Amino acid sequence: MKKRIIGFVTLFIFLSGCSKSPTVETNDPKIDQVSTFDISLDKENQYQLESQFDNVLNPQNLNDWMKHMSSKPHNVGSPWSKQNAEFVAEKFKSWGYDAKIETFEVLVPFPKIRKLEMVAPKKNVIST
Repeated sequence: MKKRIIGFVTLFIFLSGCSKSPTVETNDPKIDQVSTFDISLDKENQYQLESQFDNVLNPQNLNDWMKHMSSKPHNVGSPWSKQNAEFVAEKFKSWGYDAKIETFEVLVPFPKIRKLEMVAPKKNVIST
């Protein structure tokens, strides 16, 4: 009986909390911004915006940047991974963005043994 009452109280609190819409108080001034969602509602405006963006892109730059960033292994925590982050941050800074790199200490498990095994038609095992 006690569990049933606790269950009903919990359900009531949950449902009453879900029935109210959240209210967010802000002191920020209302800024008239155009979101991509607003623009995408109008097909012509969306096409014009995408064309302007495409005209600024230089495919050779994209190719060069991807070749540079993928030229060496860049797994998590590797020196090349850090260099890639610095490379991208410098690009964003050169375009006028306030870019910075933040460092986080995280646990990343790396395998001590890697084993690849083929079982058929002929058994073959590769370990590193």
